[in-house]
Amino acid sequence: MNKFLLFVLFSALFTSPVLSLNFSSFMTASSAYYNLSESFKIQVPYPNTIDNVSLVISPQLSSFSQRLLSYSFHSYPEAKQHASHDKYVVVWHHPSESILSAQYSFSVQKTIPKMTNISYPLPVFYAMIRTNSSLTKYLSRTSKYDFDDSFKSLASEIIGNSSDEFSAVSKIVLWVNHHMTYDLKLRDKNWSASRILAVRRGVCSHYSTLTVALLRSVGIPAREVSGFAYSNLPKYNSFVAHSWIEVFFPGVGWVQFDPTYAEIGWVDVSHLRTNLSSYVSWHSYSHTDVDFLGRNSSVGLIYYTNGSPKLNLSMHFFKDSVGLDSYNLVYVTVKNLLPFYTGYCFNISETQNIKVLSNRRVCVFLKPLESKNISWVVKPFGLDKMYGYTFPIYVYNSLSDVESSFHAVATSPNYPVSDVLSFKDKIDSSEKGVYFPQRFVVSCSPKFLYPYNKHIFCNVTNFGPRVADFKICLSDQCYSSKLFLYSSKVFVFDSNSSSYKLVISSLKPGLYSYSYDLNISRLNYPEINFSASLFNETNEFVILNFSISSVGVSNSSLRVYVNNQSVSYFINGSKLFIPKYYFSNGENLVNFNVSFSDFNDKHYSKLESVRIQVKIPFWLKFKLLFRRLLLFLESLF
Repeated sequence: MNKFLLFVLFSALFTSPVLSLNFSSFMTASSAYYNLSESFKIQVPYPNTIDNVSLVISPQLSSFSQRLLSYSFHSYPEAKQHASHDKYVVVWHHPSESILSAQYSFSVQKTIPKMTNISYPLPVFYAMIRTNSSLTKYLSRTSKYDFDDSFKSLASEIIGNSSDEFSAVSKIVLWVNHHMTYDLKLRDKNWSASRILAVRRGVCSHYSTLTVALLRSVGIPAREVSGFAYSNLPKYNSFVAHSWIEVFFPGVGWVQFDPTYAEIGWVDVSHLRTNLSSYVSWHSYSHTDVDFLGRNSSVGLIYYTNGSPKLNLSMHFFKDSVGLDSYNLVYVTVKNLLPFYTGYCFNISETQNIKVLSNRRVCVFLKPLESKNISWVVKPFGLDKMYGYTFPIYVYNSLSDVESSFHAVATSPNYPVSDVLSFKDKIDSSEKGVYFPQRFVVSCSPKFLYPYNKHIFCNVTNFGPRVADFKICLSDQCYSSKLFLYSSKVFVFDSNSSSYKLVISSLKPGLYSYSYDLNISRLNYPEINFSASLFNETNEFVILNFSISSVGVSNSSLRVYVNNQSVSYFINGSKLFIPKYYFSNGENLVNFNVSFSDFNDKHYSKLESVRIQVKIPFWLKFKLLFRRLLLFLESLF
C-alpha cells in the first residue's frame, strides 16, 4: 500500500544561536555566512512491518543572492541518502526502530546584489514584459491576489508621475510600508489582498501579499518569497520566519524588495531564503501508517563581512533661528554612496515642545550615487517669551543617523506655514509636479474596408505614467473613458466616418491631445477575372489560352477539373498545359475553380467553365488508356 503525506512548514520551532552582534552593523554588512540546520522525526507504530519510508526535503537555498556552499547529513537508524538539484531524499529500508530521525546542516553564503542598471522607461518596461510568456503566472489574479479596479486605481495613483519602473515599484513598496501597521496578533490570519487592504494591519506575509497584488494590478510581475530574517524586536532579537517579495526586471531577473523592512532593490544579508518544504511517503504491505512528528529548524550566523558606508546624511533648516510662534522646515539630504539602487525609511525624534506636522516616518528610494531631500514641517509650542530655546533634532534609521539643532527666540521673525511650504516645494526631491507625457498605444482594424465592414475596432492601451481620463473621437463619434495604468480597452466606431484620423485628448483641458492617422483604405469587393480557350494540342498536352487578373486579392489558388476529375497542370506565360491523358475523344468540360482571400483574410471562390473539342488518334487511345491504368493503380497504394 502506498501512502503520501505532504507538509509545508513556513513557521517552525526556531532556535537561533547567533553571534553577539550589533544590529546596525549587521544590517550594513555586504555578505554573511550561515549554518541552517533542519531535523526531522518520523514515528513507525509497528517496526519491521513497513517495506520502506522516504523523506524528501527541498530547501531551495540557491537563489539570485545566496549560494549553497556545503551540506552534511546524519540519520538514525542509518539510511540511504540521495541529493540532486537542491532536493534531498532519505530512504529507510525495512526500518526496525519506532522513531526515525534525520538531520541536515547547510552552509550558505548570502550577499547583497549590486543592481546598477534596472531602470527602464515605463513604456519600454511594459513592452518587454508583454513579450515574455513565462511571466504570465506572476501577473495573474488569484484568490490570494484578488486585485480589482480599486487596486488598479490605487496603484496607479501611488505610481503617479514615475518615469521608470524602478520608481514605480519603489513607491508601491514604500506605500505599503507606510500605510500598514505591524500587528503580531494577526500572524495566523490567512487573508487575501483585498481583506488586507481593508484592514491595513498584519505581519510580514500580509505586507508581501498586498504589495504583490498592487504590483500585479498594474502589470508588474511580482511574487512572494519566504525564509528567515533577523529581527531586533524585543520579543525575538533573533532569526525568525519572514516573508518578502521579488519583482522581475528585464535583463536582470528577480530583484528583491522587503515592504516590511522598507528595503528597496535589495534585502540585507540577514534575509535567508528557503521554502522549507518536505514530505514523507511510505510503502507498507500490512496497511500500517506512519506519523510525521515534525521538524525543527535553526539558523546560526557564522560570520559576516563589514560593508562600505551606504549613506551620507546632512541636516539643514529653513531658518536656523525662528520666532517663538513660527513654523520651520527640517530637511535632510540623503546621498546614496554606492553605485546601485536602494531605498530607506527615516524617523524624526520626538522633541519636547516641538510639533511635527506630518508623519514622523519618511521613506525615500535612491538611484546609484543619487542624492535626495526628505523633510518635515515643525512648529514650536508652549514657549515662554522670557527665554530663548535650542531644539535638538535627531533623524535616524537602523543604518545611520544625523542630528543638529535650531533656535527659537522672541527677537526672530515668525514665518507662516505658506513660506515654509513654498521653500519645501523648491528643495523637495520627489517627482511630484514633474510632468511626464501620457503614453498610449493604439491599434485599429481592419486596414482595408470592404462594403461588408460595418465597424472599425480600435484597441487603446495606457502605458502611463498615470491613470488616463480621456475622450476618444473618430470624426463625430466620441467616447469618454478611463484607463488604469497598463490597461486596455476596445472602442467600436462606425466605418462610414468622413475621416480616419483618431483623436485622444485629456478630459482636463490642455493636458494632452494626440492624433493617429489610421491609414485605412476603402476597397470594393475583391474580384478575379479569367478566361480560357483552346489554343493547340500535342500528343502529350492540351494547351489553352489562359488569362487571369485580380483586384483587392491578397492570395489565390487555382484548381482545374476535366470532366469533373481534378487534374495537374502548369502555366507558362499565357498558356496553360494539361496532360492529354485526362481528356476523352470529342467534347470535354473543363472547370476552373479559383479560391482567393482579401486583405482581411476573408475567403471567396469563383467558378468558370469552358467546353473544348479534343481529337485523340486511335493509336494514342491505347497509350492514354495504359497511363490511366497506371494512375489508378498508384492511387490504390
